[in-house]
Amino acid sequence: MVSTLCPEDVIWSYAARFLEAFARTIRAEMHSAERILIPEVDTLHFTNRSARKGRNLATGEKIQIPARRVVTFKATKTFQDRVNS
Repeated sequence: MVSTLCPEDVIWSYAARFLEAFARTIRAEMHSAERILIPEVDTLHFTNRSARKGRNLATGEKIQIPARRVVTFKATKTFQDRVNS
């Protein structure tokens, strides 16, 4: 990914540091935010799912699925248009 984002006139290590800082920021924000907007790309939505009953498809055994925090990805219209063109 760094090589894609890094034009020839930019030092590769700067692009790598940017991506590392970006990922670190996303990880830090996802614990406190309900959503994170990445302009012109997407919105990450975080929700809490409650515990529920489920079934092991291989054995048919009933199981308890624990509560957890989940993330959903919603691409912006601009991003969708770029992908589909």
